[in-house]
Formats: sequence, structure tokens, C-alpha cells
Amino acid sequence: MATAPTLEQEFEKSFLDDLDECRALGYDPTDLLRMVHERGALIASRQLLQGKKIPYGFTRLCSLGQAKMTIEAFVHDNPKFHPLFSEKQLANCEARLKSVGYV
Repeated sequence: MATAPTLEQEFEKSFLDDLDECRALGYDPTDLLRMVHERGALIASRQLLQGKKIPYGFTRLCSLGQAKMTIEAFVHDNPKFHPLFSEKQLANCEARLKSVGYV
């Protein structure tokens, strides 16, 4: 009998599916993919959401009118993944998204 995927495994799969959609929009997140392959999607996401510095990918996707494709929106819009992140990381998501009028 197969075991159900963990929340972290669900996050990883959903996250990678969204990266494919980014490429279709004309943004190839090369640096993010490198981080994901080195550390995994969850750790890479936590690192990008931890600091005050806004990641290039967020700025680039917002400039394309695609704030919904950012890591911040991915985490914000999927409450089932919130337990994987700290309050600070979730607050950074909210603040960044508010700064571009997303929430």
C-alpha cells in the first residue's frame, strides 16, 4: 500500500509545477532552480522569504504582471502550506504582496 505524500513533498511537487508555468510566461528562474536543486524547494523558499531583501524573481514576475506566480503568492494562496513557514516568512509574503497591490 502506498503512503500518502508528506506536506513537504506536496509543496515540492506543486512548487515545481508552478516553475514550469513561469517559463511559459517568459521568465526562466535559473537561480531559483539552482537553489531548489541544491537545497530543495522548501528550504530555498524559506531562505527567499526570510530576509528583507526582495528577490529578483518577485520583481521580475511583478513587472510582467504576474504577481500570482511569485513564491510569495504561492505560499500566501495555499494555506495548507503555512505550517511549513515561520510567522516572519508569512508576514514577509503578505508585506511584499501588499506592496504590489496583490492582497
